[in-house]
Amino acid sequence: MSVTASGTGTVIFGEAGSSSTEKFTGEWKKTFTGDDAKKFLTFSVTGDFTGGDDQKLSCAVTKNGKEVSHKEATGAAASVFCSTNG
Repeated sequence: MSVTASGTGTVIFGEAGSSSTEKFTGEWKKTFTGDDAKKFLTFSVTGDFTGGDDQKLSCAVTKNGKEVSHKEATGAAASVFCSTNG
């Protein structure tokens, strides 16, 4: 899982019923292996609500070297959502 933000962002990630939150600037990555990689995982990213409308966000899921999900959004209140299929 990887996300980018042209400024500061917040990513919420996890599986159904539980989630973790991390703030980041620029780029954030998380790798899941073994049984964790087989779960259905979701993550959403929001930008800096006080930032400008020129902010850009993206999220991507890469599985076994192949990108399986990719989303992009722009704006101060933008958000993106990506998931794995387990």
